[in-house]
Amino acid sequence: DYFPYKVFFHLLKICSSNEDIIHITTAALSFLFFVQLARQWPELIRKWCDLDEKFNSIYRYPRFLKLKLCLVTAVYTVLIFGKCVKNSINFWMTLRRNYSEMGNLCSDINDKLSNIIVLSYGSNMMLLLIQLRTFIRLWGVYYFSSRINTESRRPVRILFAVSTETYNIEVMIYIAGAIVTYELIFIQFSQSNK
Repeated sequence: DYFPYKVFFHLLKICSSNEDIIHITTAALSFLFFVQLARQWPELIRKWCDLDEKFNSIYRYPRFLKLKLCLVTAVYTVLIFGKCVKNSINFWMTLRRNYSEMGNLCSDINDKLSNIIVLSYGSNMMLLLIQLRTFIRLWGVYYFSSRINTESRRPVRILFAVSTETYNIEVMIYIAGAIVTYELIFIQFSQSNK
């Protein structure tokens, strides 16, 4: 009886990132919503088939539909707006009822599928935001690492601006010490990367 919870917590333990958690949560919720939809599916399809049979007997697919549409368009264009076709009240009542039934079917389908649609939209939006955050972090790393080279050239400009008369042994020892320190740091980093 605790099996689903054990599986869920085991999956959370093996997740290595927020993206993994989002994928697993989305998959679990999708599974639950599709099971819920599967339970309601026969009733939904029964309504669909009933309306389909009813409307098929009333509104058959017309033969030569494209030709008829072109002719009707041409006639109405010639007559500017055409004449109003008078039909019986029963025709318009039947048409209104059929439209209402189609609206109810669309509402039922919307009720059944809305959870899945919202979940899909939410998970896609979350993954998009994670990718955007990763892109911004990557851009920041590239930008600030490119600034290192620019900033490292500033002391060189200053050193080249110093006249040779001001160089003395202390300045040379200090510069040599700084160069040796940087070289030691580079050697240490290169050995730690191996």
